Amino acid sequence: MIYDPTKGYWKEVGTIITNRNNVSLKGDEIHFLGASLTKIRIEEREREVSYLDSIRVIYTDGITNLDVEKSFDVASLKNNDESYYTLRHGQSLTLDLKGIVPENARSIRLKVNGYYEVSPWLTDASSKTGG
Repeated sequence: MIYDPTKGYWKEVGTIITNRNNVSLKGDEIHFLGASLTKIRIEEREREVSYLDSIRVIYTDGITNLDVEKSFDVASLKNNDESYYTLRHGQSLTLDLKGIVPENARSIRLKVNGYYEVSPWLTDASSKTGG
């Protein structure tokens, strides 16, 4: 999800960490987010546990026309070091772009490294009964 300050609401932009359902498939993905956003929210909506190793933002500087890559100030997300930020079903992580991405940025992309595992403890029956 991205927060668009010009429209004043969150907008869904798609799924991240696809087809990476075990640690051996862990890797980088880059997702295009657009230009008019101030926050990113990553939500675990599936019956899975996501293991995020690093999250970075890439943007094209509006003055130099060069791509810039920056990390967020979350220790476990700065490097691909197997120090994971874990999201379980129903949890989310909100990242603020203020101070990281300048207002003149174009072509903002999310670079995420990680994988997920299907949660064996959360089945269709247990999710319907709240168990």
